Amino acid sequence: MTDDERKHAFDVLYASLKNYHDGTIEGTFKVVGFGLLILGWLVTSKEVRAFLRVASTIHTMGIVALVISGIVYSVISYRVFKLSHKVSATLEALDYHPRAVYGDRIMRASRVAIFAGCVWLIIGVLVFFLVELPRLPAAT
Repeated sequence: MTDDERKHAFDVLYASLKNYHDGTIEGTFKVVGFGLLILGWLVTSKEVRAFLRVASTIHTMGIVALVISGIVYSVISYRVFKLSHKVSATLEALDYHPRAVYGDRIMRASRVAIFAGCVWLIIGVLVFFLVELPRLPAAT
């Protein structure tokens, strides 16, 4: 492989690694932000709470959707983690730049766990609120 080919391969692989890293961070903030928005809406909207009290099917579907979204987020996060390490191994085998150049972009298990923990915390609070909603006093 020529030096130009190695440089091109490095550039493509590094871009993938950077996209995995940046996309995970951005995606986590979007999911958590959206969850906080929903939580705020549920807490502050009398109409939504009243509707969910009488629409038990939609209420249950909301809980199921939250749990499924958490599972999907976790599976995708694990897949990105594995892909990140696969690209890292390919970069090491390419040996174009030292690991210090791209090492900070490799997804670490601790980072994935923290991100997934944040998402599951928001989901847990939402599910708890939805489960407890029928027992909460009606807004006046």
